[in-house]
Amino acid sequence: MNCTKIVLLFLLLLSGFAHAQSGDTMEDEKRLTKAEMAEAKKLNIKMSKSREFIRKDEIYKIIIPMLQSKSQDIREFFMYNKELDASKIQSWAQKNAQPEKLDEVVKLMKEQTAVLKKLDQDNVRLNELYRKASFDEIQEIAMSAY
Repeated sequence: MNCTKIVLLFLLLLSGFAHAQSGDTMEDEKRLTKAEMAEAKKLNIKMSKSREFIRKDEIYKIIIPMLQSKSQDIREFFMYNKELDASKIQSWAQKNAQPEKLDEVVKLMKEQTAVLKKLDQDNVRLNELYRKASFDEIQEIAMSAY
């Protein structure tokens, strides 16, 4: 779950940047109703306990030691590349994976793509609430699972 905290904090940072760019002053303005906030917390807890969410972290823990450098580049690859196909995965893996681990990395990356897609599909409502929430509310929702 250590990687999960890093990802959530990174998402919080990105959402704060997005709010700042939109002219939002990030004041304690409430954008969600109490019912929406309770729903968001419940959905966030449910998501963080889901098999896919746990598997996502497991895959990162397996892949990262197989990379040539110990960087977090793989998280960025999945975050910024929404339409991943076999050729993009193969190309990235050839550049970043240890040669002897290439096939295993490609296999895990393909699985990770499917896991992330399933998480997105299963959490549409939570994502809607995140987009509507203020920065402080996003922090409160994200930390509800811990």
